Amino acid sequence: MPRSDTGGWKHQSDLREGLPGGDESEVAGQKFNWHGLSNVDLKGRLSVPAAYRQTIEARGGGREILMSKHPHAPCIVCYDRGFEEELDQDLKDQKKIELERGDNISFFRRHRGIYSTTAPVSWDSSGRVILPDYLRDRAHIEGAALFVAFGDGFEIWDPQTALEQKEDEDLRELAAYHLRQKGAAS
Repeated sequence: MPRSDTGGWKHQSDLREGLPGGDESEVAGQKFNWHGLSNVDLKGRLSVPAAYRQTIEARGGGREILMSKHPHAPCIVCYDRGFEEELDQDLKDQKKIELERGDNISFFRRHRGIYSTTAPVSWDSSGRVILPDYLRDRAHIEGAALFVAFGDGFEIWDPQTALEQKEDEDLRELAAYHLRQKGAAS
């Protein structure tokens, strides 16, 4: 999310001013969008973009983000309680298929991978959260964090790690852009 002149995150409606269909009622709705960079302090504290917080609240998630390891990438995946319900239903459907095939192991392995690495995290009055140590370490997040939306949730990446993802040109482009803006491109 681009920064405003005061250094805070711009709201999505600010970004869409003058665009067709860009009123706030459509933008603050049900999907996460956009990207941004936030500094991370030594305790693992960072600011979550205001538009992301507003989307979570609009979706009925209160002030809580569910953070988990990404199943296939070196980043943190984040979503709200509403998406957790959809995920639970998908897991139940998959469990039924696996049990019908006689596969009792895949279900437990997948659930262990999801639930043992998912942490509820609340933001403070300034919109800051503290990244869980395990997730922060696994994603190699230290001085900065790149936020990347994917509709139903968002990912938090170490910008340098994102830049190294050879199979994802869009992610590399976002990381390079934010590192250039920050003045840290290598």
